[in-house]
Order: sequence, then C-alpha cells, then structure tokens
Amino acid sequence: MRKIKENMVKKKANGQYFTPKLITDFMVELIENKNNPSIFESCAGEGAFLKSLEEKGFTNITAFEIDNKLENKSNVKIEYKDTLTNIPNKKFKTIIGNPPYVRWKNIPESTREKLKLSSFWKDKINGLNDLLYLFILMSIDLLEENGELIFITPTFWTSTLHSKKIRQKMQEEGEITHLINFDEMKLFSGVSSNLLVFRFVKRKENKSMKVINIKNKGNLTNEIIQKIKELLLLLEKKDEIKQDFFQAFNHKQFTDFEDWNALPPSIESKIKNIEKSSNSKLGSFCEICNGMVSGLDEAFKVENVEEFSQKEKQLFIKVVKAKDLNKFFNDSFTNYIFLNDKNITKKELNSYPKIKEKLQRFRDGLIKRYCYQKDIPYWEWVFLRNKSHIEKSNKKIICPCKERFDSRNYVRFALIEGDYYVTQDATAIIPNKNVKEDIKYFLALLNSELIFQWLKYKGLNRGGSIGVFRKTTFFYTNKINKLAGQK
Repeated sequence: MRKIKENMVKKKANGQYFTPKLITDFMVELIENKNNPSIFESCAGEGAFLKSLEEKGFTNITAFEIDNKLENKSNVKIEYKDTLTNIPNKKFKTIIGNPPYVRWKNIPESTREKLKLSSFWKDKINGLNDLLYLFILMSIDLLEENGELIFITPTFWTSTLHSKKIRQKMQEEGEITHLINFDEMKLFSGVSSNLLVFRFVKRKENKSMKVINIKNKGNLTNEIIQKIKELLLLLEKKDEIKQDFFQAFNHKQFTDFEDWNALPPSIESKIKNIEKSSNSKLGSFCEICNGMVSGLDEAFKVENVEEFSQKEKQLFIKVVKAKDLNKFFNDSFTNYIFLNDKNITKKELNSYPKIKEKLQRFRDGLIKRYCYQKDIPYWEWVFLRNKSHIEKSNKKIICPCKERFDSRNYVRFALIEGDYYVTQDATAIIPNKNVKEDIKYFLALLNSELIFQWLKYKGLNRGGSIGVFRKTTFFYTNKINKLAGQK
C-alpha cells in the first residue's frame, strides 16, 4: 500500500499520464514534415510517441524524460533529464508529445526553486502557472521556422487569464492548423480533464484552422479516430460538417489573446448578432461575486438544527447553495456554523458545546485546509471572499459557479430575497444602487434563451458545463432585450 501511495504522489508531481497508442499514432500522422525531420519529445515517459514515430520511419529523434525509473518500451534512446532545467541548445523541425499537467503548488519545491533562478524562466512563471504552460512556451522557442508543434493537452490554456501569454505567443509567431477537441471523452485511465489535440506551425500565412468538436462521453475507439481523419479530409472541400456527435468546420485564425473559443459558422453568426446588439456589460453596473470559502463545508454545514441551543443557533448563517437553486427562484437554503464575526477564542468555544462537538469531529481536516498563507483557527472559515458585497443587498441573483447545461439545457439564475450568503459553488449578481431597472428585469434577461445560447458558446464552457465566474461577460442593451423577447 505504501508503494502504491508513493507512486501516486510521484505521478501527480510529474504529471505522468501515458498516452494510448490510438492517440500517439494519430498525432504522428499529423506530422507534415515527412523528410525525416529533427524531432523532439520533451517528456518521453515510457516511449509511447517514440514507438509510433519508429513505426512511421522517423529516426532523427531527441527524447528527454525526467523519471529514470520508467521502462523505455521503444528502441529510441531516451536521455534522462529535466527538460525545463536542461533546455536543448538546438532547434527542431517537429516537437510532439503529451506534456505534464501539474499545478504550481504540486510541483516539487526543488524544481520550483530551480525555475525561479533560471534566467529563461524567471519572467515567465507565477503561482498560477501549470507545468503545461512552461512546456508550450519552451516548445515554441525550440521550433525552427516553419516547424510544427503537436501536443495533447487539457483545454484550460485556451481561455484562462494566466495562460494569455501562451495565446499571445502563438498568435504572434505562427498559426494553429488543427484543433481537435475531445471534450469529455475518456482518453486516459483515471483522468477526467477535457482534452484537445492541437497542431501549431511557426509561420504566418493567415490560413484557416481545421476544428473538430466531439460530444461523446464514451471511450476513444479506432472508429472515432478514423472518423476524425475522414472529417479532416472533408474540410478541404466543405466549411462545416455535422455528423452524429461530430462537428467539424474551418475557422479563421484567432484575432486576440482573450479567449480562444472556435465556433462553427452557423453558430458564430448568431453570437455575433448578440454581441453586435450590445454596448455594455453586466459587470459595468452589477457586482458579480463568487462566494465565501469555508475550506471544509461538511464541518460547518448544519444537518439538524434542533440539536443546537438557541444561543448556538444565533451563530448560524443561511447559505444558498447551488443545489438549492431553481430557474428564477430558490427551493431551500442550508444553515452553516459561522464564527468569524465573533472573534471566539478556543476557551470561549466551550460555551457552545454542540458546535464544538461538531467541529471537533472534523478537526484534523480543518487544520489541514489550505488557509491562504494565514494563521486561521480551525473553527473559522478560511476566505470570506466578497462577504461585504453580498451583505450589502437584501436582493440578489444567484447562479451556480458551474452548471451542467447538457442535461438541464439552461442555467439557473434565481432571485434570492433576504439575509442569505453564498459559498464557493455559487455566484451572486448584485445591481449597483444607481441602477434604475428592477432586479427582476435582469433576472428575466439572464434566464432568457438568448443569454443561454451566448453562455453556451462563449461562456467558460468545459465539456457539458458552463462556468459562471466573476470574469464571465454578460451582454446588455435595449436591443438585447428585444432580441431576448423574440426567443
């Protein structure tokens, strides 16, 4: 058991998710530099890509891998070294692979210190970076002119704010030629990330990219790979194809760094009509607030109110969770223990025996919470994000931070009236005091089919979910109101 746990920790730290042969073969076939180009595999693992490259006759291959305990299952020599701190001093015609996806906080401290001291990396990293971010930036620099980069990655870098430098660098130095979004399809065992395969070429020709979106939650099969190849060929003659759970289309190169969300032509025209009819954003006259963070909801959530004394009940707050929401209104609320406002000491906690008893049951988990580098007593919440904004208004619109639109086919925006709070699974929308429109006007607009269509295609879409966060943009004008009324 100890060995298994050690392997899991190492796998997490190194981002080791080995690529199936169906994927490596497909990606190798995307290589357009056929004349035995110089190829670099920066995180070779057990040699999955190397085997596929061998089988296609490629021999001029350089391969690095950080973990020298992995078995090389190919005939290609692997150099065991940390690519990020041993960057090759030559350029390559083709770079291919499955770079690691490791959050900055999970990167070993020794590696983080090396990166901070590196002249190459010191101005490219911050606490929000994923290792993937670094591998993409490095790979673009290592490409020859007209070279190609073919990676399989999670989708987050196409839209998150801290990945903006990746999008900017790609746009300035070359073009995306292929973008195959596997969405929620199961490609790796034990991995639930939404994944994509992209091909980037280091030249500017202003050619359209070939985009394929696959809406299927099943396992990857050879039939699906063959269908992707067929659609890529059909896109030479057609601009848009929709078959079963495949949507394929040609898309112009992205023109900004903000959010790379490729829409099919039939949808893009509708979205542009919505945006053209808009001249302001909801965030201009509403506070859009993510909820507070307890660090361990189970510890503070009150299941049976009657077990507590009247004195203890005065330390409860009413919280509207995502599960409590319906479209337009809420069904219920949840009581939570909240002691932060009382400055209660450990000794004073004895005056609230049932509260203490409940919190004591979760004491170990509460102590281990991520506390945002603050010394927080285990009986308090860790992050009172937007608490003051949420308290300002007795009326607010609340929606889930993440909504499954593929099963529900709408986003729940609910009007909440009263002294209610929200936690991290919900977002509150609060009109500013100088806004003349009634809050119910915004409620109706946000729940309209028009706004749902915009959110579905231009929101923070991850698989079958829409993320509704502080940076999400909602459009508003009288023209939008008319359009929404037509739906």
